[in-house]
Amino acid sequence: MALIWAFSREAGGAEVLAPVIMALKKKHRVVLLAKDYAKNIFAKYSLSFTEIEGYSPSLMRHLIDKHGRPSLVLTSAVSLPWRDMTEKYLWKWSAEARIPSIAILDQWHNYAIRFSGVGEAERLKYLPDYVCVMDEYAKKDMIREGIPKTKIVVTGQPAFDSIPKYKKTFLKEGYFKIRKKLGIKDEKMILFVSESLKRDFGNSLGYTEVTTLQAVLNTLKRLADENFKFVLVVKLHPQNKKEDFEKIDFDKYKSQFNVKFIHGELLPRDLVLCSDVVIGMTSVLLVESILLGKPTLSLQLNAKKEDIIIATRIGAIPLISNVTDFECALRSILVNKKYLSKYLKSQRKLCADGQAAKRVAQFVEAVLKKSG
Repeated sequence: MALIWAFSREAGGAEVLAPVIMALKKKHRVVLLAKDYAKNIFAKYSLSFTEIEGYSPSLMRHLIDKHGRPSLVLTSAVSLPWRDMTEKYLWKWSAEARIPSIAILDQWHNYAIRFSGVGEAERLKYLPDYVCVMDEYAKKDMIREGIPKTKIVVTGQPAFDSIPKYKKTFLKEGYFKIRKKLGIKDEKMILFVSESLKRDFGNSLGYTEVTTLQAVLNTLKRLADENFKFVLVVKLHPQNKKEDFEKIDFDKYKSQFNVKFIHGELLPRDLVLCSDVVIGMTSVLLVESILLGKPTLSLQLNAKKEDIIIATRIGAIPLISNVTDFECALRSILVNKKYLSKYLKSQRKLCADGQAAKRVAQFVEAVLKKSG
């Protein structure tokens, strides 16, 4: 039995880490560390954790005194350096202590940023021994951004493993219960998946959650003028606040359709499964939506940078970069059954085999054996 220290700060990082930890706990002792948004995710999985404020040498000494020296450090690889450096400092500490470290990736973008400090001089300064990634696309992109090939291991995305079972066990009773809670009767439910893009990247992408939601509202208004009936549900990112959207005049739309904001009151997958259409930008929840079989639209309106969502890159869904194409696609999904059937068939190009957590756990075992 080995001692493993594990850590995440972000919700997305905790989602990829949780199923791996549950697999490892069957054989090893895992000390789970968490802060901020990860705490609620670990609690959702009934995983016990120690809350920390961040990395410090004194914390490392305290943890060793309390639990013993770890055989391996396992983390997510999610935090932007200007938001939190804990993952990166843990990798550096592990290297100095000659303890192997493994990080698990959750998304197909911002590769170099995940392993860099704040300044240009710290580009790729913080690298774990190994990074478990989603697929060959991620591996190639990481190599192109300068991450050593020898550190990259393709395992799949552990958070996706439970999707088939989740969809199968989501009962109609739950569907109607949630829609009733949202005040939705016969209307179509349009789900907008927000992100904290403005907070994290300013206007550098060409779009933000605010400009995208404004475009969605204006498009829905045009459809409402043609007697389409729907409710728009805005699923806020954990780092969003409703006040982030204060520049939008929601009163302009309330006579035609309701807009409801959801933060953490309902589970993201439940919201997706209750929706008729899911709209977002580059959130990993869009990938989950596709895997759950819901028609999904990725809007990157006026994008200044390369497309960063895997579903559009493999042709599962189209990349929508202008409002005209968005309105056309949304209208077709809502009214054209033949178009919808073809759209959903294309989405099935994106798939997951449900074995990612198992492969990550097996790789952890291999590293432990090699180091030990």
